[in-house]
Amino acid sequence: MTLNKKQFASNRLLWLISLLLVSCSGQFPSGCPPTCSELTLRRADLGNVNLEGATLTGAIMVGSQLRGANLRNANLSGADLSETILVGADLSGASFRGANLTNAILSEALVNGTDFSGANLTGATLTSMNLTNVNLNAAILNEAKLIGAKLWGTELNGVELIGADLRGVNLVGANLSGATLGDPLIPNSGANLSGSDLRGINLTGATLYRTNLAGSDLSRAILVGADLTGASMSGTNLTKADLSQAILDNTLMSGVIFADAVFRETKFNTVLLNGSDFHGANLDGAVLADKPAPSAADDTEEGTLLNQNSFSGVRYNADTIWPLGFEPPISAIEE
Repeated sequence: MTLNKKQFASNRLLWLISLLLVSCSGQFPSGCPPTCSELTLRRADLGNVNLEGATLTGAIMVGSQLRGANLRNANLSGADLSETILVGADLSGASFRGANLTNAILSEALVNGTDFSGANLTGATLTSMNLTNVNLNAAILNEAKLIGAKLWGTELNGVELIGADLRGVNLVGANLSGATLGDPLIPNSGANLSGSDLRGINLTGATLYRTNLAGSDLSRAILVGADLTGASMSGTNLTKADLSQAILDNTLMSGVIFADAVFRETKFNTVLLNGSDFHGANLDGAVLADKPAPSAADDTEEGTLLNQNSFSGVRYNADTIWPLGFEPPISAIEE
């Protein structure tokens, strides 16, 4: 029996609709959700989809659109979510352990109790997000955008933040011990933390190579053994901070408040400290020049700068403890 044109057009429309359903929501196999392990959904439109409590371990969802999706308590450990859009999604209680979230956009997502430990968030956008109840231990956040994010009290042990944009973040009391925020082998790789609230932060043993900390509040911060080589810290507040055994090499620290700060066995080399406040600071045992002074033959402008610290115009008082044998310059002001 031959179909007329109207019937043919109607059948073709139904066929196209079925194809569309297969390419979108029809991609979910039988039993998914809740069991969706090893699922492949490349560049799928899954806006507002409900996958609460689903098991998506090892799923491939590269470039998919999950705006407003419900992923509460879902398990996405080891999943590939690179370049996904998760704006406004509910990720509360979800596990992204070891997941690939490279260049993902998570702005406005709900992440209460979310586990991102060991996840790769390189280049991800987390601007202005509340990450205070998130597990980010050992996560990779290189070049991530975290401007204005709230991270107070967050555990960030061993996290990588090379080249990350952390301007204006709140990291009060956060733990970044052993974190890497700059790599000497990568040009201009230092993270940007300018103007951030870092009171009481733990940066023990952290690598802060060429990081920008200008204007940040690091009062009571723990920087024991931290490497601040090439860091820009002008105008920071380091009141009562502990910089014992820290490495300060070619570090810019002019106009810094070091009131009651501790510098036991801290290494100073080519540090610019002009106009800084050392009231009550303890520099007992600090090493103020761990490189030999240049010889007359090498006494070029560059050589001089590479082997001297500048304490010009610093302010101190009777409670300041200088290293044995150190005399403040004539320009220093005792108050």
